[in-house]
Amino acid sequence: AAIMGSLLLAACPAVAGLKEAQKAVIEKDYETALKELTPLAAEKNPVAMAALGSLYEQGHGVEQDMAKAIDLFTGAADAGHPGAQYRLGMMRLEGKTLEQDIEKAVSLLTKSADAKVNVAQYQLGQLYASGTGVEKDDKKAFTLIREAARTDLLPAMYTMVGFYDQGIGTEVNQKNAVFWLRKSAESGLPIAQLALAQRLEKGEGGAEKDSEEAVRFYRAAATAGLVPGAYKLGLSYLRGTGIVQDWVAGEAWLERAADSGFAPAMMALGEGRLKGKFMHRDFAEARRWYIAAAGTGDAQAAYNVALLYERGMGVDADPVSAFKWFRVSAATGLPPAQRQVGEALVTGKGVEADQLDGLRWLILAELQGEEIAAEIMDKARAGVSEDALLNIDKEITEWRPLTVTEAMVAEGVGPEAADVAKVEETPAAPTQTDATNADTSGFGGASASPKSRRALNAE
Repeated sequence: AAIMGSLLLAACPAVAGLKEAQKAVIEKDYETALKELTPLAAEKNPVAMAALGSLYEQGHGVEQDMAKAIDLFTGAADAGHPGAQYRLGMMRLEGKTLEQDIEKAVSLLTKSADAKVNVAQYQLGQLYASGTGVEKDDKKAFTLIREAARTDLLPAMYTMVGFYDQGIGTEVNQKNAVFWLRKSAESGLPIAQLALAQRLEKGEGGAEKDSEEAVRFYRAAATAGLVPGAYKLGLSYLRGTGIVQDWVAGEAWLERAADSGFAPAMMALGEGRLKGKFMHRDFAEARRWYIAAAGTGDAQAAYNVALLYERGMGVDADPVSAFKWFRVSAATGLPPAQRQVGEALVTGKGVEADQLDGLRWLILAELQGEEIAAEIMDKARAGVSEDALLNIDKEITEWRPLTVTEAMVAEGVGPEAADVAKVEETPAAPTQTDATNADTSGFGGASASPKSRRALNAE
């Protein structure tokens, strides 16, 4: 409200009371502002009417009264006050306090934008960009929003990034995109801080590689509560990229992101606990994080849980639970999991053997590029009639994947499965060798196809 009051009073003439009212609005001394503005508004002073309308709209110093606010804005707008024209234009555009009228909204916003009101320039530019109420005109949108951006209006500055990246209303120019992205980031916009950090980390998108700067902006985004920023900052600490390596801080930031439901952070923690990479090896904790990630809809996490049960890592080997988790992942369309389910059904591992159902899963996996061992496929096809094969083909044609949540409900598995008794184990302290050597857990081997697997990849 103070910002709006400042906008409405920004160009006030030297009229007794207006300067005092402007100062009072900025200081949120609404009682004084009301005292100074009311008599001036009664005299039809457009600046006073606009500012007083803002007080009634926001309920500052007075009881909120939208009808009175609209009446004051209308009087000020009719007298040519650009701030009041902007407020009425937005009301007509939004259709909440006034009946929606896009044509009137465009007319009012145009008058305000012509008077160089930056928020009106930005909003009108958005209308031209989308073709709402006007003929779509990318060049006009670009010109209007650039004018607003040059006044340091944050939404306009960030919008310029997309214009230059995508060549909307102008030529593609990633250097200019980075210029506006940095201005947005330095002005405190978390999403811009994250986007700039990503470009700086990789040295792409028009930005020169600068790991230390990337960490600075990841930290800013994370501190502002942007969860992917906390995740990336955690990875930076773990790897010592752009900052002194600190595994404790890295794990803490990853846990902050994971506790907010961010699956990539859960997967990274699962990988770290599994491999002893940057943190203590703890298979039961790895399983807990993978189950949590599966709960957010990550099919690969469900597949990793199945592998842990299959191999008895952090829990007694449990082929029945392994099969359930493989089938969760398979139901979502993950080819390695479909192969695992098919093989289990053909061989009766962890489930009652069902040759035809096993063959169906194997064929489904093979159609998606998964390599199936010849002896398994031969066993699955042995004695299967032509009619049965035709029926399997029909079922595959009609097959549709489930979401991970749907599949978990169907199998009766979920986060509570992480509470089963752990196998006694002594967690191994992490070492730099663990952090840099190739995977020795077995998760990177033949259990998953390289064509489709992203198992245990932290990013």
